[in-house]
Amino acid sequence: AVVVLGFKVINTMVLGLTVFDMFPRDKKSALFNRTAFWRHCTSCGAISRFLVEQMTMFFPFDAEEAFCAGLLHDIGKVVMEQYLHDDFHKALRFAKSNKMSLYEAEKESLGYTHTEVARWLTSKWELPENLLAPLVFHHRPSKAKDCADMATLCHYADFLCYELKLTISEDCTAPFLDHAQVKRLGISEQHGLEKVKIRLGEELEKIDLFCDVAAGN
Repeated sequence: AVVVLGFKVINTMVLGLTVFDMFPRDKKSALFNRTAFWRHCTSCGAISRFLVEQMTMFFPFDAEEAFCAGLLHDIGKVVMEQYLHDDFHKALRFAKSNKMSLYEAEKESLGYTHTEVARWLTSKWELPENLLAPLVFHHRPSKAKDCADMATLCHYADFLCYELKLTISEDCTAPFLDHAQVKRLGISEQHGLEKVKIRLGEELEKIDLFCDVAAGN
């Protein structure tokens, strides 16, 4: 497999599947659709990979690293769903009733967010900074001191997922988009969405199959 697919592709697959297996699959929730969640994360990974191909300036990470960062960016939400269940559902309901993003709803209703949970969770994992930064800073990439480019890439890919209705809940609005940071990367916002629609359409069948397996369906 390493010879055919390459080491980084295998590394990405193993890391992603290992993270998925860390969390029980027996919990079902009307508020949290696990299949929709994994579809969002996998789509974010795929979009991140597509965006790397469009870069008009030098990007210091390759496509597989971008995919892995996008895949893992919302892992804090899984931790909250499993181990901070009541808090997470409180934030989901708050986001729905106030028509706001889940990130902002977490800040207002809980005083902490899934990105802070991700920082705590991964503090002992010794992840490389290019994977850690998107987990912690994908909603505020300007705050990332190291690997800000990767955090911004996932920030924009996450936003595009909302534009394409690839979200964990239709009741949550899209998160804030930092246009200045996206522009700094050299990504064309005007053409980005249309190109992503075309490329992602080719991948969605494989993504859906992958997400059904990840969700335990």
